[in-house]
Formats: sequence, C-alpha cells, structure tokens
Amino acid sequence: MEQSSWIGEMKKAVLVAMTTFTVFMGLIVPDNSFAYIDFGADLSYYKNKSDVAGVKATTSTFAQNYSLGFHKTITRTLSLSGNLQWLVLETDSERKTSIYPILMLNFTPPAMYDLRFSYNRTETLPSEGDHIANSNMSVSFTLPTEKWPSLALTLNRSTSEDMDAPKNLDTVSTFIAANSGYAFKFMDIPTSVNYSFNHSTTEDRIGGTTSKSPSHHLSASLSRSFLDRKVGTSANLGYETTTTTSESMSGPRRFDFLLGPSAGLSVQSATPLLVTLAAEPELIDNDTTTAVTPTIDLTTAYWNIGVGFLSAETVHSLYVYITTTTAEESNIVNGLYNFGWQLYSSPDNITWTPHGSLVPVYNSFFNRFEFSFSEISARYFKVVNTTGQGISVRVTEIQASAFFLSTPTETFSYTTTHEFGGFNVSYTPTRRLNAGFTLNYDHSLREAGGVSNNDVTGVGYGFNLQYVFFPRYLTASTSYSSSTSSSTQALKGTTTSGSAGYSLSLSSSPLDTVNGNFSYSHGQSTADGTVTSTSNSVGTAVSMRLYTGVDLNLSTTFATSESPEQNATSESRSYYWSFRLVPWQSLTAMVNGSNSESSNNSGGASTSSTSESLNMNFSYTPTRKIYLSGSMNIKPQVSQGLSVSWLPTRQVQIGTRLNKSTGTTGMGWDFSWQPFGRLSFRMGYDATTSGNGKNQSFFARTSIRF
Repeated sequence: MEQSSWIGEMKKAVLVAMTTFTVFMGLIVPDNSFAYIDFGADLSYYKNKSDVAGVKATTSTFAQNYSLGFHKTITRTLSLSGNLQWLVLETDSERKTSIYPILMLNFTPPAMYDLRFSYNRTETLPSEGDHIANSNMSVSFTLPTEKWPSLALTLNRSTSEDMDAPKNLDTVSTFIAANSGYAFKFMDIPTSVNYSFNHSTTEDRIGGTTSKSPSHHLSASLSRSFLDRKVGTSANLGYETTTTTSESMSGPRRFDFLLGPSAGLSVQSATPLLVTLAAEPELIDNDTTTAVTPTIDLTTAYWNIGVGFLSAETVHSLYVYITTTTAEESNIVNGLYNFGWQLYSSPDNITWTPHGSLVPVYNSFFNRFEFSFSEISARYFKVVNTTGQGISVRVTEIQASAFFLSTPTETFSYTTTHEFGGFNVSYTPTRRLNAGFTLNYDHSLREAGGVSNNDVTGVGYGFNLQYVFFPRYLTASTSYSSSTSSSTQALKGTTTSGSAGYSLSLSSSPLDTVNGNFSYSHGQSTADGTVTSTSNSVGTAVSMRLYTGVDLNLSTTFATSESPEQNATSESRSYYWSFRLVPWQSLTAMVNGSNSESSNNSGGASTSSTSESLNMNFSYTPTRKIYLSGSMNIKPQVSQGLSVSWLPTRQVQIGTRLNKSTGTTGMGWDFSWQPFGRLSFRMGYDATTSGNGKNQSFFARTSIRF
C-alpha cells in the first residue's frame, strides 16, 4: 500500500473518533430523577491489504458499540438498573446490527434475604439472513448461611427465535435450581449436609422435541482429629439421581444429552501423547462462571483440558466454558484468535490417540467453545490449545455430550443413579514424618425403560509417605495408588479395567543457592486382567545461583511406554537448561536450550524424531518511560524480534516492533492516547513482507464513557 493511502485511513479514523466524541457530548443530558446515567461508545476500524503471488485483496471491518445505562435507588432495599447496547458490525460483504436491552431489579432486605431479577433481550438484524431474537430472564432468592441452613433458589428461562414466517428457529430452555446446606456438630464431630435439586427443560418447537431432566443430589461430610491433632480423619458420602425424558414428535431423532463425568483433568504439557493428566475437580463442578484454581489460562499454549468417565463412553461433542473480558470475547467471536485446538482420546489416561485439529464454534450466549466431531468411544477425552492467544481467557468448566436415538412420537426416558463415598486418614507424629491413606468408592447405574444398560462400579485407594531424613539435605516422599472399575452393559457384557502406579521423589537444598530433586514414576493399566500399557519416567532437576544475578537451571527426563495389545513401544529423552543474567536492575537476559529424542516401534515399524531449540530473550528498562525487549531464536529456525515502548507522558504511549525470520520480515507501530479517564484513542499499523508478497493492516479505536 502507498504511504498516502495509509495516511488517508488514519485521517478517517481520527475524524470518526473526534466527530463521535463531539456528538455524544451534546447528546448527554443529566437527569436528576435517576441516581446516575452512564453512556459509552466504542468504535473500531480495521483494514487489511495483501498482495500474495500477484493476487491482491482488501478487507475492512468497522465495529460500533454504543451503550446507555441507568441505576435508580427506589428504597433502601429496592433498586432498578438497566442497560441498552447497540452493536453495528460492517464488513465488505454485510452489515449486522444487534440490540441488547437489559433490565435488572434488585431487592435486598438488610440481614434477611437477597432477591434479584434480571431480563435481557438481544435482537440481531443482519443485512442478509434471519432476524434472530434471544432473551434471558433470571430470578434468584438467597438466605444467608448464618444461624440457619442456607437456601438458594434460582429460575432461568431463555428463548431463541427468528422472525421469519414460517419460523426456522424457536427454542425455549428453562432451568430451576434449589440448594440448601447446613453445618453442625454430630457427637462433637464437625458435620455438613448439602442437598440440591435441578430441573432443566429444553423445547424445540420447530423440531417437535422436548427434553426434561430433573436431578437430586444429597451429600454429607465429617472430619475429626485425634491424639493432639497428630491423626486427622475425614469421610464423605453422597447420592445422586437424574431422570432424563425426551419426546420426539416429528420423525426419528437423535437426542443430545450431557454425560456425567467422573473426573475433570488438566495439565500443561507440550507433549500431549506422552502425558498423564492430573485431577481438576473444579472442571466438572457445574460452575460455568468461576475460573478453576489453579488457573487454566488459554493465553498460554499447550493446556491439556480433559474429562474422564468410569467406563468407555461414545462422545460426539465437547464444551469448554471460559470467562474473559468483553473485548477478548469480541476478538474470539470475530475469529481474531486461533488457539490451534487438537483432539485426543485415551482408554487409560496414559496412551493417547490423536484425532487431528478441530475448529470449534464459540457460543457467546453460553460463553463456551463447542467442539463437534464424529462419534468416538473412549474413557478419556481432551482438547489441547497448541497456541496461546489473548490477555486473559480462563477456563471454568468442561462437558461432554452423546446421542440417544428416539423413534417417532415416542418417549425415551433413562435414569442415572450415582452413589459415592470416601475416607481419608493422615498421621503426623513429628514434623519430619507424614503418612496418609485414601479410599474411594463410586457406583453409577443407567437404566432405560426399567432395564439396566450400563452398571459401573469403581474402587480406588492410595498411600503416601513423606520423611525428612536430614532437614534441608534430604527429603523423601513416595506414593502408591490403585483403581479398578467394573462395567456391565446390556450388549457388551461385563468388562473390568484398572490402573496402578507408584512414585518416588528425593529433594535436597544443602545451600540457599543450590537445590535439586530426583523423581521416578511407574504406571500400569489393565483390561479384563490383561496388561494393556505400562509407563516409566525418571527425571532430575538442579537449580543453582552461581553468583548474584547469575542463575543456572538444568533438568532431564527419560520416559518409556509399552502397549502389548498394540505391539507398540516408545522411548523419549529430553534435556533442558536455562541461564539467567541480571547484571543490572534494569536489564534481565535469559538463554534457554533444550534437546529431545523419541523413538516409536509399532507392529515392527520403527520411527524416530529429534528436536533442538536454542533461544535468548532480554528486557531493558533504563527509565520509567522507556521499555526495550527482544528475542532471538537460533534453533530450530533463526528469527529475531525487537520492541520498544515509550511513554512521553502519562496519557500517551508509543510502541514500535520489528521481527525477522527466514524469508519473512515484519514491522509495526501503535499509538495510544488517553487525555482523561473517560476518553481513549488508539491506532496501529502492521506490515509483513515475504517471498510471496506483502500484507499490511491498519486499525484505529476510540472509546468514551460518561
């Protein structure tokens, strides 16, 4: 693109921002009848020009977001608030308009109970296509937990329909929930009891299908310590039952239903085929709004996010829920982020089978990625993001979905019952010794038409021991775990599966500047009494502070796995080192290197691979107004990157960046200005040149709040 063309685009963006600011300054009129009124406007303009292999293309996007809100305090306990958002998205091919009216009534009597009501409606008006309306109504009632059992009641009703005649979309979803908990002492033992009831109904008025799913959940837990708190014990019991009824009124249909997982799993690893996922219960706690802890942030690559079942299930969809900012969600919806998702399945959480890349659909109504694929039967499933995107995209929940087939005008109903319990004991006679034992029991039964079609029983137990032989010099810990599962299905009969493993770890910190550890783990899986896979892993790591501001880290890992059923074996070796230098407080440099080798033998065919990496990065902050950072990759491919940020004033920030790799050169700049807290403006330019051609993009954004 010629320079004058880009200057013209910049003038257009600045003119739009200044005009918008002037117009809305004139529109806002304070109204003293309300406690306050707020108004906001966000305008974003993006243009891209490419010239690749002689083919020229130009795309542009102009997004406008206006919001008007109010809040009125009617009484000390009653308040009314509302918000109206108007979104306009213009591209080269279409123009979409959406309206989001939201109304919320809050009633909160002091120290008694909390009552809330909210309603919002979304109208989407594309230039071509259906006029779609989505609405959501929510009512909640909560009693405090002090002095009496807690009580929470929730009602949520959402609709989605188009305005065509006849209609092509008309669905209604209703969710009712009640939860009560009470903590007390039973024979001087701290005890808690919790009961919850959920009832969800989904109706497709066009397809003539209805699905209802009421569920009851009852659990109790208690804990007690003995011998001056040297022995600690805890136990829990629970029972859950769910009945799902689906009605089909217009021909044979497969009904979609959510499976009840036994485990949420996650781990961050760049080797998805050679990793065992760790338990993450918060991924399956039915809380889709709160991020799990520890945080699973998709801004970092290679998060393995999975779900496990007591026996093999046939799954066709996975849902990964997230929580993020409005700006980040807009980038996801508009396809600006590519997380590079990949799908894997496993029979034992040890041997993983890849199923290729997936491009999920992001559902902004439920804040979730929806992964759809051909039906796969396995016990464990996971998705992996091979790239990190955004600033804060945190995972809250994962769900798996399967199909049930129903015949015309018939009702299909199935009931799932779930009993579970556990016992834990720990013994700490001295500060040097700690031992523990865990026992868990899990049983689930799924019946359809009064006939059992899946009966699964699982039992697991484990030991752990830690002893400090010499404080600081030697600490040893070991653990052993075992689990077995028996599954009886109507057509497959009874099958059994199990897994067992143990680990050993030694750690030492003889000096404040030196620490190291050694670890070994062994795992084994079985099916119907036959060993299906085994794995072994040995690792060492050492970190040393050689001098003030000079740190060295070394680690190595050896791993092997064997699958007799598939006549397959694999071996891997990896080495890693890092060198950190801080010669001055304003300068930090890091050099990282790694080397890995792997070999696989399957059915007599052998393959091997090696990889090596070497890179350096640094940051330099000579003053509070200048920040310089850079990176250099030497292996496997040579590339360099440099960025500079300058803050001449508190309101202005200027940045520039340059990167170069084999056959490709990129550069860019950005400018941001915030004259005062309620007004901000930002623009930027990026250009990439390669042997195939050139790609340029320009963006501008302004935001104002009153």
